[in-house]
Amino acid sequence: LPQKMPSIRKLKLAAYYKPLINVSGDYYSVLQIDKNKTLLLLGDVSGKGLAAALIMGLVVNTLKIIDDKENLEAVIREIDRAIKNMKLQDKYTVLFIGIIDTDKMTLRYINASMSDPLVLSRAPDGYKIKSLASNASLVGIIDLGDITVEERRLYRGDMLLIASDGLSEIMNSDGIQLGNSDVFKETLCSSADKTPQECIDDIVRLIPEYNGGARLHDDITMMVAKVG
Repeated sequence: LPQKMPSIRKLKLAAYYKPLINVSGDYYSVLQIDKNKTLLLLGDVSGKGLAAALIMGLVVNTLKIIDDKENLEAVIREIDRAIKNMKLQDKYTVLFIGIIDTDKMTLRYINASMSDPLVLSRAPDGYKIKSLASNASLVGIIDLGDITVEERRLYRGDMLLIASDGLSEIMNSDGIQLGNSDVFKETLCSSADKTPQECIDDIVRLIPEYNGGARLHDDITMMVAKVG
């Protein structure tokens, strides 16, 4: 996994990675395609332990050796083929892969069954949160079927949050998941003017406040990108 985020013109990035045990199936990657286009990947392999970590490494390295990284559908299908060729039967991944173009100010993406990534955009009355719903199935275990690459317009100051479900599924004492809570949305909106690292820091501070410091039950991985 990247030890630090690359320095990219018109794009600020930060990431957070907290495995539940020493080996994890969560992963993320940032690959600069050219001076305007940056590929972001974040995903979660089923299960825990060495087998999940093996698939994690397979996904990240498969992406690195693909020549045409702009063909997102082909990238997903190649990752799917690589996992299936391992013949581990119960292993698959959910993932989000997207390309931010800071010249055209667009995000092209495929969300393969990830907890909905979010885009926060400025509005007259504050920030609006828009989810990037799933548009592809699980990768590596079933027939992928049709894949649609979505594209959305970006605006200066937009913030993109991608996170594994280890974050959104944290519960409070009332059994309400963090991702469905008002305090999570309020934290995001109040942090959207800050840097990506400050936004992540705010979310990390919120976790023990929300669950009362209870033991976590899943890996937590997130990436924040801010445009402009």
